[in-house]
Amino acid sequence: YLVTKLPHTAFNATDLAQYAGVIPVTESGEGGIFFWLMYNTTLIPDIRAPHNPHKKLVVWFNGGPGCTSLDGVFLENGPYQFTGTPDNIQIVPRDWSFTQQAVMLYVDQPLGTGFSYAPEEEYSTHYADLTYRVFRFLTGFYALFPELDPFDIYLAGESQAGVYIPYIAQDMLRRSDAKVDGHTFALKGLMIGNGWLDPLPQYRAVLDMARAQNLHPPAAEAAIQSHLDTCVSDYSHSPPRIISHQCEAYINEFIKLAAPEPGKCYNNFDYRKVDTYPECGMNWPPQIHTFTAYFRLPAVWKALHVDGRTWSDWSECNNAVGTRLENSPDRPSIEILPNLLTRLPVLLVHGDKDLLCNYMGAEKMISQLTWGGQQGFMQGGLQTWQIDSADVGLYQSERNLIYARLFDASHMAGVDKPLPMFDLLVRLTGTDVSTL
Repeated sequence: YLVTKLPHTAFNATDLAQYAGVIPVTESGEGGIFFWLMYNTTLIPDIRAPHNPHKKLVVWFNGGPGCTSLDGVFLENGPYQFTGTPDNIQIVPRDWSFTQQAVMLYVDQPLGTGFSYAPEEEYSTHYADLTYRVFRFLTGFYALFPELDPFDIYLAGESQAGVYIPYIAQDMLRRSDAKVDGHTFALKGLMIGNGWLDPLPQYRAVLDMARAQNLHPPAAEAAIQSHLDTCVSDYSHSPPRIISHQCEAYINEFIKLAAPEPGKCYNNFDYRKVDTYPECGMNWPPQIHTFTAYFRLPAVWKALHVDGRTWSDWSECNNAVGTRLENSPDRPSIEILPNLLTRLPVLLVHGDKDLLCNYMGAEKMISQLTWGGQQGFMQGGLQTWQIDSADVGLYQSERNLIYARLFDASHMAGVDKPLPMFDLLVRLTGTDVSTL
């Protein structure tokens, strides 16, 4: 599992300990979850020594469903970033890598995501199955790395990880309480960026944001509102669910009706940008094509110990993973949040230029949420968040819920604002959330 050297790196990361590979998780033995573990040996010279303040394990999940957590490694918060082109790939160090604060574990899940694999018929169709496979993965992971077992654990991620993380956290706490297999998880906090927790406020907020930013022509307003009304009616007359087909149809119609010019659409993840239709953000960030080309290289497969298979068609996101989950009967993760908040700090951060999982929906969600015996935030309003005397956003914190709105940041906030995201991680893993 040891990673010694990555192809196309323009530097020698001598202070970075890295391990990568696949851990089997299915009964058939045909499915495995890929991981990449890394930590800074200057911060943690002896992984077994007690009392090191950086002995925190942050488990990172990207969203989708079906999008690789290598996005986190190379585009958002890992120690690497791409320069150059798909034909001239170079990797250089990233400032404000999360590895400067904690041990990072990047995980490709559900099965079928990134370098994780299984026959398609074994892809998860509901979240109980998904969380069980994560448990199987963690069991195998700690068997390989028992020295990490005492570490405090933080679950972090973005987008659809707003569903994964609460479900996984709930399962970890349940298993720890019951001491399943004699094991407990030292789960200490959750960090979710632009998360999909409460679908209906988020569906509604797409049009709210479009109106606020004048993203659609006035002539399209009535048609868009009609599609939204159909979405809301359908969602409201059914049991709450994670994805609504009628509401997804509304989003698709909105994208077409709000087109800034023929053959174009707004970037769903950063409305300041325009993309080709129907990609609408899938050609972004700019490094994404270099990113894809890199992970199709056999030398990279060998370096990451996944060369037992051929990955020539590897892609950032596997749509089949989401298709298998889209009819899941599971309820939105917002329903899990109040109980989690009785036990853990939960940090929700939203880049303010996202369209689909935007901050307007998040703030509406929080205002309607009851936790700790009260509804919404009760003590004042949003406060200015500063770093080195510069305003970087707004925040509020009460009863274990921390909310931050990050200025000039997209759906993938670490792409645009790595320092503020690092700042949030430091504050959360320092366990002094009052410093926000």
